[in-house]
Order: sequence, then C-alpha cells, then structure tokens
Amino acid sequence: MRYLPQRAKTRGTINRDDRKDGKKRFHLSSLIGCVAFIVMLLVIGVVSSNVVLSIANAMKYTNEGEYDLIEVTVMPGDTLWGIAKDYSGPEVDLRVVVDKIMRENDLTDSIVRPGQVLKVAIPLAYTP
Repeated sequence: MRYLPQRAKTRGTINRDDRKDGKKRFHLSSLIGCVAFIVMLLVIGVVSSNVVLSIANAMKYTNEGEYDLIEVTVMPGDTLWGIAKDYSGPEVDLRVVVDKIMRENDLTDSIVRPGQVLKVAIPLAYTP
C-alpha cells in the first residue's frame, strides 16, 4: 500500500466554517461570550462606583472640623445607644458614636442616668 503525503490527504476536505463564498460563519457561542464579558464589566463598574460613593458619603461625617458639641440631658428611659442614634447621621456606625460619647464624657460604662448631662458631637450637616 502506498502512503500519500500529508498534504495530499487533506486537499479535498472542507472546513465546517467555510462557505462557498469563503466567508466564515458567525458562532452564537462567541456572541454569548462577548455579552457575558460586557455584562461582567458593567457589574464591576456599578459595584465599584457604589463602594466609592458609600465611602465618600461616610467620610462626609468623619471630618473632625465639621462637628458641633452640644449638651444633652438624659431623660428617663434614654440609653447611650438611643442618644447616639438620635444625634448622628444615617451613615455613621453607632458603635463609634457611642465610644466617642463615652470618651468625651469620661464614662467607664454605657449606663446613663436621668438628669445626667452629656456632651455629644453632632455633624454640622445633620440636624436631628
């Protein structure tokens, strides 16, 4: 049996992607891949912009120069956590506010008593 060279064996084969006019067919899988890539880029962009905006919004309340110190008289039923919630912005971590109130007023624990006067720092941009 006589073996033909490799080139001669493949001369008559037709590639599935070739048409008579020589143009390649468009594959649906490549379109799905492109769309998925674009959607992933958009999701990454939206998530990262939300993170940046929330950080910028939170930093709005952390600048030390933008606070005003007020005195709050503790009423019956008041808690330190409730006072911190009433006099802080919506994006502020209340644990940090409670800690600041405790340090500002030299408190050793979070128990407050009616009639006690507390110094509370509130953001100038926030009005309760």
